[in-house]
Amino acid sequence: MTNEERERREGVMFVTFAPRHFSASRRKDDVLSSDRFHLEQFEVDGDKVTESIQRRVLSGRYARLFAAIVGTDCKVVWVWGHDVAFVASIAALFRPTLKLVWDISDVNQHLLGRGLKGRVLRLVERLLIGRADRLLLTSHRFFQEYYAALIPGSRVRVVENRRSTRQRCDVVPPPAQGPLKVVFAGIFRSPEVLHSIGETAAKLRGHIEFYLHGYPNRGVPEDLLVRIAKEHDNVHLCGPYDAASIGALYAPAHFVWGFVDPTENDNEKWLLSNRLYDAIVTRRPVITNADTASGDYVTANRLGIAVPMEADAITSALTPYLDPRAAPYQALLAAMPDPQTGYMSGEYARVLEELLDE
Repeated sequence: MTNEERERREGVMFVTFAPRHFSASRRKDDVLSSDRFHLEQFEVDGDKVTESIQRRVLSGRYARLFAAIVGTDCKVVWVWGHDVAFVASIAALFRPTLKLVWDISDVNQHLLGRGLKGRVLRLVERLLIGRADRLLLTSHRFFQEYYAALIPGSRVRVVENRRSTRQRCDVVPPPAQGPLKVVFAGIFRSPEVLHSIGETAAKLRGHIEFYLHGYPNRGVPEDLLVRIAKEHDNVHLCGPYDAASIGALYAPAHFVWGFVDPTENDNEKWLLSNRLYDAIVTRRPVITNADTASGDYVTANRLGIAVPMEADAITSALTPYLDPRAAPYQALLAAMPDPQTGYMSGEYARVLEELLDE
């Protein structure tokens, strides 16, 4: 495409303060095929996954974002995350014809707080969300449990966290021999999930191996990961990874570890974990929490097993599958859906094109 052809297409500004997160790449990849618009990204030099909001404020990023939105030639501004959505909504008040898309992967834990801070943030959100022409969510439960009271359903679209088609991976059979290998790849968001890994590793020592890829979120001590690995010789820390290596990470696996921590906040009950889509595209059964949106999704789509996040329950659930050659594991594997259903297919592009045509 020439620069002249690109200029003739309408512009969409994409804003994220987590540019290195795989979900940011997935969103951009999904819209590249559109011939209806071109994508411009608001560039930042940080990463909110590991930074505090105070650092972001002091860096001047929010002020620069405000100025960029007020001055943009783009017809649509697409913002991923609550903080940038709040800033964009205020800036968009000065641009009444600008189309604004809020893209929310998680209901921020601060919005769910019961104290004064939570109440103030919910009030601000209620006042600002009306400026959003579209609200994109990654789970139906987010709308049912939280956003239905804030915005009409006609302006909401659910786009699940499926994997980018640019990161397709080969599907290979799981190892025929034990011990059972369980892989987690992602951001470690909860100490309780890590403790459950250690407890399960201890109970099934000699029958199970854990391989943990990724890095801890702010608030999860890195030394906790190191301590669990030192205490259990069947827990292996593998460090950060690249999204393109998903296939290689899960090739040695028999199971995907997909637990969330519903005791931490309601968001964990409502979200659909990225690990569900790793399980689909690599054709590896996932084990996750019962009585959560992720657990319900696993059961409905035959992706694996859902049990309470308690070491005894997890151990009992995994015991029938310790021999990957035996009928129970093979039946679980055979029931899994087509790996192609785990990939994006232009969902974000269609939402943006729909908005441009209004």
